[in-house]
Amino acid sequence: MSNDAITVLLGGYAAKRCPVRVHNDYSPAVPTVQWEPPPEDQARFEAGLAFEIKVFAAIVAAVPGAVVVDQWLRKTEAIEATTRAMDESVPVILGGWLPDDHEGGRTGRPDILIRAGAGYVPGDVKHHSTVKPTKKTTALVSALTAPAELTSVVGWSSATNHRPDDGMQLAHYTRLLQACERHAGLNRLFGGIVGTSVLEPDGPLVMVWHCLTDPLIETFSRRDGTKKRSLLERHDHEHGFRVKVAQQALRITGQPGDPESLVVPIGQAECDTCPYGDYCSAVMGEDDPSHAITIGRLDRREWLTLRALGIDTTNVLADIDLDDDWFAEYAAEVTHHTPAQARKRLAAAVERAGMIRTGVTTTRPSTGQ
Repeated sequence: MSNDAITVLLGGYAAKRCPVRVHNDYSPAVPTVQWEPPPEDQARFEAGLAFEIKVFAAIVAAVPGAVVVDQWLRKTEAIEATTRAMDESVPVILGGWLPDDHEGGRTGRPDILIRAGAGYVPGDVKHHSTVKPTKKTTALVSALTAPAELTSVVGWSSATNHRPDDGMQLAHYTRLLQACERHAGLNRLFGGIVGTSVLEPDGPLVMVWHCLTDPLIETFSRRDGTKKRSLLERHDHEHGFRVKVAQQALRITGQPGDPESLVVPIGQAECDTCPYGDYCSAVMGEDDPSHAITIGRLDRREWLTLRALGIDTTNVLADIDLDDDWFAEYAAEVTHHTPAQARKRLAAAVERAGMIRTGVTTTRPSTGQ
């Protein structure tokens, strides 16, 4: 990726968010929105911030030499303070800001940087669970008093619902560390999350570690149907695509001759908490099934496949026959679900579309007979 091609710097959240949001952030043709998060989202944000302050205080009290980068510093000053602390081999750096990676199109400020060997590995603070109890598996953890000393504990797993998103952020910060030549090395491609989980009642918080190179995330593969990819692979793919989305969006000004956007709005759960929710709703229109169906939603790939097959309104969706020949073409494009799952999910969407068309809001649960 050449320097001339990069005109944007994306933060650690971009790769795990809807790419349409990235487009809307960068396209001059999309109006600036005035948006306030719903009260429940604001409450979650404030709770997360309070939890981060608690974790920072615990680490500072437990780790001699740990430093906190002043959150009120300007970006250039914060980067200078962070790099200076890394040059001084500070054991733990909290609230730092890494140098921008112009070649890779990244910017970011990890909550935690932990000295490991001759460099650093990233950590983050999340106000959610980080492990779940299991019978046979193990989780890799460390105490906040010695975050660089990893221990394997039996009876726990880090494979929670939060792992994909958390891991994507850790991968982002890892690439930033590598770009500024401050990463601990290829044998330490790990990242840690301090969440709300404890390993024993009333026990201390722990940092839970994720290997960023293990094949953990099952994704669509045109050749194999599905393929497991690492958190780093998944991040690199999603981030790279969003850089291209942003670059293209900058050229879309609302004038004749504009290029086509690389993405189009699709209704999904994220829309409910997105500043562009109303804007994208207007673009999609009331007849778009991904907008109309909010219970039992299909995923992004399923909706895109239906659109490519000409099934792009609620009325058309309500009338389709899953026994027609086109279903084989549909199933071939959504192999991240088994054929049986794909049929069941689509059948539920067809039923929901029919209910919307007739104005029915509830239905009797199927008995399966």
